[in-house]
Amino acid sequence: MDSAAEDRQELVRSCQNFLVPDHEDGPYKRTLEHEVLTNENLESNRLRLDIKLQDVQDFQQHLHQRLVTDPEAVIRAFEIAVEDTVRNFFPKTLQEDQEIKIGIVGELGPHTVSPRDLTSAFISKLVRVEGIVTKCSLVRPKVVKSVHYCEKTGQFTSKEYRDVTSNNGQPTGAVYPQRDDQGNVLTTEFGLSKYKDHQTLVVQQLPETAPAGQLPRSTEASFCPRSFDTFYQQRHAHLDFCYLT
Repeated sequence: MDSAAEDRQELVRSCQNFLVPDHEDGPYKRTLEHEVLTNENLESNRLRLDIKLQDVQDFQQHLHQRLVTDPEAVIRAFEIAVEDTVRNFFPKTLQEDQEIKIGIVGELGPHTVSPRDLTSAFISKLVRVEGIVTKCSLVRPKVVKSVHYCEKTGQFTSKEYRDVTSNNGQPTGAVYPQRDDQGNVLTTEFGLSKYKDHQTLVVQQLPETAPAGQLPRSTEASFCPRSFDTFYQQRHAHLDFCYLT
């Protein structure tokens, strides 16, 4: 096993120990049972567990520091740890295509910035951006997994898709396969394919914080509305996210 795989496993173990310390009935296990895995959330597929930064810091300073500086890796480790916790303590609760998302709440200190202060120094780090939502797109479906049927062989094939906002692997192409490895024509089964909601918004710097004589700056954010509250234009927003570009 290479060092990168060992590091990922160690990170997942740290997240598991944080969620369920010494296999005890910790606060996050109770939150999963009584607040996240409710019938209403399961039916609407709005499954999110909020992790408090202060709790992470109290548990392990190194894990807190890495969450701020390398959020993609740590959030993915938390997602795996939550899946293992649900599988061990609440089996048969989630359906096959359901997953619990991770939310981060708490103060970020120097990483709390406005769109004007969002510089390259924060790339790949966890930041909080404060501003006003000036533009909000419609909620659109984004393909996660496509299923295709070959009439000649009677076989189904599938393909998974990832983009720069995914934290579970490298980005893939967005083109549907038209033929299989033998050159047979494939028909896309849209009803069997898997999608997720996707929305983008533009956050503008608060006018009162812009330097005199300069226009407020803006930045664009992409998120999954299933896991967050709905945004509206002209609404004051605090966004915690991993800054990619």
